[in-house]
Amino acid sequence: MVSGMSMDVLAGYFQRGHICAVAFYSEPGASQTAALTEILSTLVRETSTIDPTGRLQVPTDPVQRQNSPVLQFVHLANELLTFSEITPSLRSKLQLLFFNLCQYNVRLRRFFAGELNLVNSVCFCLKVSLQEQLGPQNLIDILRLLQVLTYEKCLTIGGWLNDLLAFLLNELIRTNEAEWLPYCVAILSNLVSRSKRVSQRILKNTTMLLPLKNQLRKFLSHSSQTVVVSSIVLVGYLNEETRDVIFAPTHISETFFCVFNVIKGGGSFMTRHVAIDLLRRLIIADNANVTFAPTLSTTAKNLTTYEFFTSSIQDVASQLVVLDYRTEECMKIYEFLIAVCGLAQLRSPVCQAILRADPNQKRLTTPILAMSRTAAVSFEEAIDPEAPLLAAELLTLVLKEAVDLNLKIHDFVPTDVVIGIVRNNVKTPIETKSEYVSYQCRRITAGLRLADAISGDEHIRAELFEAITAPLCGHVNESQLLSNPIIAYMSKPPGQRGVNDLPDWSRHGVTIPLELLQLLASLKDYNKAYKELYWRSLKDERLIPFLAYAISYGDASTVFDALTLFTHCTQLQDFRTKLLSDLIASCALTKSRHAAAASGSESKSANASLDNGDGISLSSSQGSNGLSAIEVDRFLDKLRSNLDHHEPKLSQIVQIFEKKIAHMTERQRFLENTIKEKEAALSEAHRQASTRTNNVDTCEMAKFRSILASLETKQAEIETEKLALQSEKELLARELAKQSLSFENLKTLFDTSRKTVESLQNDKAVLMDENQKEREVQQTLRDKFKEMTNKFDQATNAVFEKDRELVEMIERHEQLKREHEAERKRNAEHEAENARLRSENATLLAFRERMTKMINGEL
Repeated sequence: MVSGMSMDVLAGYFQRGHICAVAFYSEPGASQTAALTEILSTLVRETSTIDPTGRLQVPTDPVQRQNSPVLQFVHLANELLTFSEITPSLRSKLQLLFFNLCQYNVRLRRFFAGELNLVNSVCFCLKVSLQEQLGPQNLIDILRLLQVLTYEKCLTIGGWLNDLLAFLLNELIRTNEAEWLPYCVAILSNLVSRSKRVSQRILKNTTMLLPLKNQLRKFLSHSSQTVVVSSIVLVGYLNEETRDVIFAPTHISETFFCVFNVIKGGGSFMTRHVAIDLLRRLIIADNANVTFAPTLSTTAKNLTTYEFFTSSIQDVASQLVVLDYRTEECMKIYEFLIAVCGLAQLRSPVCQAILRADPNQKRLTTPILAMSRTAAVSFEEAIDPEAPLLAAELLTLVLKEAVDLNLKIHDFVPTDVVIGIVRNNVKTPIETKSEYVSYQCRRITAGLRLADAISGDEHIRAELFEAITAPLCGHVNESQLLSNPIIAYMSKPPGQRGVNDLPDWSRHGVTIPLELLQLLASLKDYNKAYKELYWRSLKDERLIPFLAYAISYGDASTVFDALTLFTHCTQLQDFRTKLLSDLIASCALTKSRHAAAASGSESKSANASLDNGDGISLSSSQGSNGLSAIEVDRFLDKLRSNLDHHEPKLSQIVQIFEKKIAHMTERQRFLENTIKEKEAALSEAHRQASTRTNNVDTCEMAKFRSILASLETKQAEIETEKLALQSEKELLARELAKQSLSFENLKTLFDTSRKTVESLQNDKAVLMDENQKEREVQQTLRDKFKEMTNKFDQATNAVFEKDRELVEMIERHEQLKREHEAERKRNAEHEAENARLRSENATLLAFRERMTKMINGEL
């Protein structure tokens, strides 16, 4: 990991480069040229590795962007590429610097290709290089930079396209093959893949099209892997006849084998990128407009039957061992394997192939160990925070397959390693002010998913319980329920929910409670603490907004997790399904409001109708106080349609019925008064008619009869409505009686439960008393055991002391024995010496006697 000082030094180099570039741009003299050359050489050298080049940031804040030394320099460097006074040497160094930045920093590369429009300046450099004939190496440097820039989808198409296409097509169809041909084919492949306009322009160029098709067919057997895989891509877009051959069922296996070999070999820079993208298109159908979930392409329907499939997947996975996990190339392999595992038909074969992969010969490390190593690194060490998250996701899929096959996880990865990953991920602190806060939430989710995947292995479950305890799980869940603004956001009316009201990290934090409850569901049968936390968490109504938001706004996996959790929640009889449905419906209203606001087509009447709907949905979930008669009727209609969902509380239902009865009583009183008034008016009309019968003409009488008939009709309608209201009143009374009976039953059940709880508490007290006694007995036994241990130690020490004395006595005896033996030997030597001396003495005596005799004889 690069220290902060190293990044400061690199930023200082860019700042110095900006100063030198400004001086050169203002007055391109010899001294300015020398200073700029020196700092560019330093920058090219310092940016030749991924660390620290990959850590350079593109600020999002306008003020920071304006003050960023890197952006200040690259903006001016882009201008210098087309500056008339610049030397070829300086232009070459700028090209090398831009290539280093694009090679190791994807965010800067996308900024160069899109907002900076660097391709325009590089194409100008290409034109200058061809005009001034600066040599093949300069041309290769330019084409290599163009290959990197044109790979991005954010590429800005401009006037440079015509000249570049003309150059590329001429290079592809020329008779003598140039050494920069692979770069030309790769650039054209990138352009065709990124824009339909490019394909259309080439297809309309009838002069170049036929020679190009012929060349592409020849390139399919080229020695360069870059040329081969790029030609396959170009054939798919430009040569229908050849495309129908190489992608036909009879030849598709050879095409797959070729692409797999390119991924294994790698070729030159970014060749593996193109091969992985092509392989992904061949396996996963591009039907995003038809279905949300990925589906298997028709070209890959027999992929698992090919004899090279398993070994090829293992070769692809082995690249995770060889490649630097911080590079884009390695992350593309992770993304490819994860995407393929997203297909139900390929998940098991791919995961089993990875499980059976042998250690890489260069590193003696398996792909699973490489995943574990990458999943354990920090965001700062990984440079791109996606790297450890992708590794953890793929590791989860592979280990889940191992558990499903009843294999032992420790046969593939050490237990302490995988448990360490789970522990560190779940314990990741969420720092809302950190630039990695969204990744921190995703890392916790990844840790919970990995824990759930390995929980089925009984050999690792005990260590898992120690790593993520029930208190830790409760803390993780509670921290999200308290700190995530989703609850406050969902409590607002849909009209008051802004598009930017939620921070980005809260959307990722929604998945944490979902995954945690899924993990608790897997562990609850093995540990009582997890079981209690599981049921307590399900009963927490703060979970409902998380479910509603996940179902309404989540991706495929999040929606699946939310629906799975909902099936767990339905185990609770008092789970508020109605509130969940209202919140989901309000999210639909929020989406429609945002869409209408974006298009500017929402009318005031629509706003009013949506506001009325919002009020009803909120009031129906909060009670009946302050409801109008119409709102009560709507609530009752919804209640009748959801009688099977025991969502509303009994107190709310009773209040609603009481309110309805009050409204009906008031309505009945109003109708009775109306009937009385009408009867009085009718009697008065009859009286007036009887007194004025003789004075009223035929026309007046007809009009009076018409009015009388109308009044009689209204009276009949009022009577009918009165009967209907009375019937409905009786029905509501019966419903209220049923609810009252249910309330009594619930009360009885509550009393029974209370008695049961009291009994359990008594049993608990007895058990605690027994437990205390057992503890006292155990303490006594421990004391006795300690006393016996002390006595045993003393006796052992005494025995050891006796043994030591015995050994010493034996040693002294042996020493005396050796001394006695030595004395005996000395005595024997003395005896021998004495015998020798006696023999010599006898000899001397004999000699003396002979001498004496001889002397006497002479005398």
